[in-house]
Amino acid sequence: MNGLHSYRVAENLSGIRSAFSYARPHQLWLRTWYGDGVQQTLWVGRSVHTRAPGGPWRLKSAGILAPVPYFAWDPFTPLRDARILGTGTVAGTAVTVVSAFGGQGSDPDAVWFTLYVDRATGRVVRSRMWATGHFMEDRYYAFDQPADIPRLRSP
Repeated sequence: MNGLHSYRVAENLSGIRSAFSYARPHQLWLRTWYGDGVQQTLWVGRSVHTRAPGGPWRLKSAGILAPVPYFAWDPFTPLRDARILGTGTVAGTAVTVVSAFGGQGSDPDAVWFTLYVDRATGRVVRSRMWATGHFMEDRYYAFDQPADIPRLRSP
């Protein structure tokens, strides 16, 4: 997964729907659907721009490089007590289902992951995370395909 040049993620975080497009080097486009429309964040290099529904892009900050690649389990590594739960299919793809506990330090946060790993490529095509107070499901797709990240016009 870390060798990918681009990929997309469809996410549901406790009922909030988002879409991410990642591309090297350091490009991330995030769209989140709320009742009033789509909020967007465009992170290119060190610049973070945001866009409210119907509004213009605005520079929000500049700082660290956009984290590409990034996966939901990254902040919780090393994952512990990994177990193969079995096999199955996700959208017609044969997968191995793996479960693991994530956390850091001597008293880690309670975070569990179930990863659905494409048996042919070794890529995660779905991940599920359970933590205190929320759950998240991500679908990974469009591996090494154009990310269609918007380009901002220069003033």
